[in-house]
Amino acid sequence: MGLRLFSEFKSSNDKEYKIEIFQDGYTSTSSSFVVDSSGFTLQYQGQTDDIVSPIIGSTCTIIAYNETGAFDNFINKLYLRQEEDFFMKVSLYNGSTYDTYWTGIVLQDLVSELDEAKPRAFKIVASDGIGHLANEEYQQDGDVTIEELIEAAVGSLGYDEMYASTDTFYATTLNTWDTNITYNAARDVATFIRFDASVYTTREEDGTVVFTNYLDIIKEMCIAFGARFYQKDGVFHFEQYLERVSASRNVATYQFDGTQISVAAVSDDVTLDQTTSGGARLGGNTFNFLPALQKVQVAFDQDRAYNLLASMIHFTPTTTRQSIGFMPNANNARLQMDMTLSYQLTLNTTPPSVAQEFYRPVWEIEIRVEDINNPGTYYYLKRDWVPGTLGAQLYGPTTWETTASTYHMDAGIAINEATGLYLSGPTTLVTPPFPVAGTCEIDINFDQAYDNNNAAQTTPSYFDETVISIARRVMFIDDSGASTTTQVFSSTNTDTRIKSNLTLDLGTLRVSDSAGMAGSFYVYTGTTWVKSTVWARGAVSPFVNLYKLLTKEVLSIHKKPILRYDGAVVSNSNFGQRLVFDGENWIMLRGTFNANFDEWNGEWFAISQDTANITVGDPVGSGGVTTETARVSSQQGTDEIIIAVDVNTTDATIDGTMTNNGGVVTAVNDVSATPGGSTTIDSSNYMNFVSYSGANGTHTINLPAASTGVFLRFKTNETIEANKTVTLTPNGSETIDGETTYVMDRGYDGISLMGVGSQWFVVQKKEK
Repeated sequence: MGLRLFSEFKSSNDKEYKIEIFQDGYTSTSSSFVVDSSGFTLQYQGQTDDIVSPIIGSTCTIIAYNETGAFDNFINKLYLRQEEDFFMKVSLYNGSTYDTYWTGIVLQDLVSELDEAKPRAFKIVASDGIGHLANEEYQQDGDVTIEELIEAAVGSLGYDEMYASTDTFYATTLNTWDTNITYNAARDVATFIRFDASVYTTREEDGTVVFTNYLDIIKEMCIAFGARFYQKDGVFHFEQYLERVSASRNVATYQFDGTQISVAAVSDDVTLDQTTSGGARLGGNTFNFLPALQKVQVAFDQDRAYNLLASMIHFTPTTTRQSIGFMPNANNARLQMDMTLSYQLTLNTTPPSVAQEFYRPVWEIEIRVEDINNPGTYYYLKRDWVPGTLGAQLYGPTTWETTASTYHMDAGIAINEATGLYLSGPTTLVTPPFPVAGTCEIDINFDQAYDNNNAAQTTPSYFDETVISIARRVMFIDDSGASTTTQVFSSTNTDTRIKSNLTLDLGTLRVSDSAGMAGSFYVYTGTTWVKSTVWARGAVSPFVNLYKLLTKEVLSIHKKPILRYDGAVVSNSNFGQRLVFDGENWIMLRGTFNANFDEWNGEWFAISQDTANITVGDPVGSGGVTTETARVSSQQGTDEIIIAVDVNTTDATIDGTMTNNGGVVTAVNDVSATPGGSTTIDSSNYMNFVSYSGANGTHTINLPAASTGVFLRFKTNETIEANKTVTLTPNGSETIDGETTYVMDRGYDGISLMGVGSQWFVVQKKEK
């Protein structure tokens, strides 16, 4: 990028300004031009009408006189190019050198020229670039801090040669600390807070990844921490509103290359003394009020579109592990993989004869989770394949192991025909609940084809073997079912003197204090990253949930009617400085600066804080009440959705819908079976876990008398075998599905019985 055009002028108050226009790749001589009497006009405008607009963009307009061929050439180039090649820089002379006052991107579609003889006026409009962030996708996949997000965002604007690597380029003013972070005013807490950027990406059914733009993510971070994002003096600021209540604030500044310059206290108030040098309010200005608020609320939506993590991943022998993002381990979180596993034999010649053999193709599926609290420790899903004698158990139990393991799965068994063989079809794998939270990776590899005796099968030379392994959909599931996970946080103004019925809705955010999944903030303790828990301003107790703190703080500056000032002020202050007059401290909402007159025309509000008479509510579901659901079982195909209420009693009869706001815990009755022994249970022994010890034999479990509506469940472990059995015996002449007994003779068997009248009926059973 090279300097193409420049102009220098003095304001009516003898302030010296310089305007420079740069072009990417320009290497020729720069030329001067003349601006009209206004010099330049700088305008700031927030996205919303309330005083906590998260994004405040700015534009700069100049009227330049086209009176040279060099300016004609500039116009021709500008017309031919999009808004990526021309940049504007405004500087203010400080007595010895020029300081950057504002920078931006020239907007091609807003330039215009009068149809008249030279010298003719040519209007040039430039944007600070914040609006351009809406067109830049944030394609980060992984954990990023707030500071890293801001660095990446402003770095995407293409200002490379307008700034030296050591120039100040962005800054943060953030003073909200999680209880796990050690408070230190000399550190930028924005470097201690991170989130998983994958929460801002979605995947379509065909596997296409859809990214969110920089602007939307920065806007959400601003809302989450009660901040605003704007540019002044050529520096992009992420600044919390409440830090402007005091005369001094700590600002962390960073160079263009991302190196931190310092974290220092800044006090830059401008006290208007009604002089042209110190600043003065002009005649005709007005005071008015913004009404107080009754409530401030914000929603947190942890839901993922379709819970889809990945789709249509084709695995070949050379495909490496594929990351599918961060997985929590709360609420029986687990993974569902819908796969297509295909095995094909195709003739490659005309053989004398084709032997007909059995083929059972087997795949090794790797699902690996790295423990977030113990980096380098991995948990692998394991199910062994145990080929051996026909009729023997082929697969071992499904478990999570810390040693490298895989989950084995076959695509069925079939005999080839003379022309070959084709085995294919969709199959689904649902993991047990994750043992830890962490980043999850998957891989699918073909193992081997086996015959009907489960011995390794050799592929004849006249067949070509083709294997296809596709993860069609990889989905996150947990016990919350398909219900909404939106929570609404709010704070209410209970001051009896305020009769407002106004509510400020801050919108819906995708990151918060949560269970550790991709929608969680993580904070650095000094040694490790942990889930955020509770926060406070300046690490001063009490610590509360981040969004409870947010709504309370935003309401604290809206609790009373807000004094607003509207009009013109002569001052060379910039947008980010407070004005002090009439005993109040004034923050600009929006305004326009005329450089020739050093005059701001805009709106300011008096900033102050009052936390009295504010009630912070507990979060509720988006429907107005908590509506979380829970699943009775984590076994795919046997899940039942129930709605439950919080019940704290020894006996309860519930008519109607029951809603559960947490986990369900039930007592487990351990049955230690021995050969020839017996155990008698009663109807309170709903859940029974059965193990066996000792020599071969049979153990008897005596059931209670059947009664309508009574349920009994039994589950065995690996100690139950064909010669070490457990027999369920009904009471008296009662039966189980018409039989006098039921025998459990396999490991990991399960059966559920329901009493109806004086008989037991099997409602569910599972046999390995």
